[in-house]
Amino acid sequence: MSRGRWVFPREPSKNISPRHWRTFRKHWRRIVTEPASHPREQGADVAAARWYDRLHAHPTSADIAAFEAWRATKPDNAKAYAEIEQSATLVRDLKDMPALLVLRNETLNRVAANRSVRGGRWAIAAGIAATLAIGGFWGLAQTAGLFGGSSAPQIAAADIQTYRTRLGERMSVTLADGSVVHLNTQSIVQVGYTKAERRLTLVGGQALFEVAKAPQRPFIVTAQNRTVTALGTQFDVRLDQSRLQIALVEGAVIVRNSPSPNAAATKLKPNDVMRFAGNQVSLTHFSSLRSLISWKDGLILFESTPLTEAVEELNRYTPHPILIGDAKAGAIKVSGSFPTGKTANFLEAVQLLFPVKAMKDKDDNIVLRYAG
Repeated sequence: MSRGRWVFPREPSKNISPRHWRTFRKHWRRIVTEPASHPREQGADVAAARWYDRLHAHPTSADIAAFEAWRATKPDNAKAYAEIEQSATLVRDLKDMPALLVLRNETLNRVAANRSVRGGRWAIAAGIAATLAIGGFWGLAQTAGLFGGSSAPQIAAADIQTYRTRLGERMSVTLADGSVVHLNTQSIVQVGYTKAERRLTLVGGQALFEVAKAPQRPFIVTAQNRTVTALGTQFDVRLDQSRLQIALVEGAVIVRNSPSPNAAATKLKPNDVMRFAGNQVSLTHFSSLRSLISWKDGLILFESTPLTEAVEELNRYTPHPILIGDAKAGAIKVSGSFPTGKTANFLEAVQLLFPVKAMKDKDDNIVLRYAG
């Protein structure tokens, strides 16, 4: 799953006052979506967040005196600090909701990646990041079906569990009913079971679901506002920035275009792959899905795959991506089995078998170029 795709909702949720919504939107845009034009050192709101953090970390009498002097300097300072306090209070009230925890982690990761920390402790979590996290939380929560707006039953926050993997990681989780969820690199899945049904949400990434049979208790996975319903089966769901792919390994599933039970439905057969990309929908039947689910065993299988596509797949598992230097190199078709995260093995093989050469560019990136 990629960072930065969290979108602040255009209109306030019914669960939040318009005033709080405007506050969250301001901080969200200032720190996350427009970091270059709004350095963290500028603005009363950012200074207020820093003071909030400082005052909640064993402040000295000198700290308190300095804060009071700052707050009294301008009306905007006092207003900004009051907004930070109100926002932080609401965040604390909702701090245990898994969707909020997921988004807060994403926010912190993005801020950490784009900010150099100077002069000691800059604890964004207590101030700015807490405010940011709640801003994007509403859009994520609505997508996940945690609030109103869909036919999904309401599930208490305490009953929702979130599982996630980092870059290059894989994870297998056995759920309460015996079903197993295998998570691929950089993936997030939320699990909320009720007595009547088993509901899961793939927030991003890729997961292979091995569903325990329980006909009276449907197993429903939501991804990109579409649902996959199964009784006892095995299927793979991959959600990238702009593409959703559902691959049925065995059994049967029903795919719906929205969470509504009355939405248009398509029943898949084993080895069917359904893809959604914008307004485009395709359904393809394959003789085998071995190459699509080999990641579960830590392998990537290529069968006459263009080098461009092969490299794109390999790059999902490594912080040091490979680049394609020219169209001729990218068009070369490769086949073989390679361990995930082991780019050196792949580079050695393609240079041995094909007219390509791996070299480093001025930024120290590995680039594959045609050498025929």
